[in-house]
Amino acid sequence: VASADGNWKLKINGQIQVRWLYNNAEGQTSQHGFDHRRTKIKFSGHILDPTWTFKVSTTWGRAGGSNTEDAWIAKQFDNGQWIKAGQFKAWFLRENIISSGKQLAVNSSMVNNAFTYGWVQGINYGYMNNDFKLTAQYLDGPGSTNTQALTTGIHAWLVRAEFKFGDAGWGDVGSFTSKIGGKDGFMVGVG
Repeated sequence: VASADGNWKLKINGQIQVRWLYNNAEGQTSQHGFDHRRTKIKFSGHILDPTWTFKVSTTWGRAGGSNTEDAWIAKQFDNGQWIKAGQFKAWFLRENIISSGKQLAVNSSMVNNAFTYGWVQGINYGYMNNDFKLTAQYLDGPGSTNTQALTTGIHAWLVRAEFKFGDAGWGDVGSFTSKIGGKDGFMVGVG
């Protein structure tokens, strides 16, 4: 949904991930069944003009109940810089940065689960050109999704740099798999 002049835009997206599990261990009764891993509803777009973007997303998982993941607003500048404030993913581990809808499996690896910050609340500064991306985040620490201000007692800085090589664009390296007919390239990042 968008205004005729292009200054207002609302996109509504969704995601459902269901899996079938089978457990067959020696000496135990076999178990199998379906698991509803996650359901998401996402609202995103821009307000006032295309440089003011926003995203609000809610998810429902295996344990029931809902949880807000993203709730942020950002301002993009002409020189490749942006500022974002609200609740968003911490840009530390690459596996956490990739959307669950663009990963190869329904769950993340054990390394990601052990060391990820997940969704955090704070301020994000970013810069991006054709081959380099930098993000610096001041936030309220890992595990602070949907918490009140000043309750975690932790404040953290996260900085991540990514370097892209080849003809591939940033959209081409935004998932764990290459797109059919995509351009050649690779990305290296450090957080």
